[in-house]
Amino acid sequence: MSNDEWRFGLTRWSAAVLALVGALVFIVGVWVGVWSVPAEALDVPMQASEYGPEKHIAYQPAPTWLPFMSVFVGGLGSYAAWRVTHPDRFE
Repeated sequence: MSNDEWRFGLTRWSAAVLALVGALVFIVGVWVGVWSVPAEALDVPMQASEYGPEKHIAYQPAPTWLPFMSVFVGGLGSYAAWRVTHPDRFE
């Protein structure tokens, strides 16, 4: 195995690009999946506020953990790409 090849016949550059693209595709896929739910599916019962007649939906369409997971997966993909392209720091 030469210095430019990594595993499975991939070069280090292509393995790093694969890690970044994989993380990006996962993040975009989850967000598009959440946003692709039609508005009729979110037609849920409303709850009245105790402070006034205004109402808000009882179900939040995007979970609160989704932005944190997106940052975590993006950071994990970036770290994997950096680690693949800088092997001398880990050997």
